[in-house]
Amino acid sequence: SNSCVDQRLANQFNLSIAGDPQPMTGAGNEKLSAQASNKSSLSYKSQVLAQLEFMLIDMQPINTAFKEQGESPIDGIIGADLLQQHNGIIDYAKRSLKLNL
Repeated sequence: SNSCVDQRLANQFNLSIAGDPQPMTGAGNEKLSAQASNKSSLSYKSQVLAQLEFMLIDMQPINTAFKEQGESPIDGIIGADLLQQHNGIIDYAKRSLKLNL
């Protein structure tokens, strides 16, 4: 799966659209429309972690579901593209993500 960012935040994250909308299936098999971004840098503090092509999607339905469950909204989703590229390990108990850079 691709890493995704809310399409409403594309300008905030300096993401530019590359191509036409394309169909995509969400985690619950719902149909989504997505647009790829040009390759962009994903950084933490001053270190570039990866060069990724993010998928820009409407995160409103996801954030509405989170709100109904008392959760905070999210800006994006870390995808298998980033996790596989850097052998990512998610430790849910420690609420941490480790990447081999």
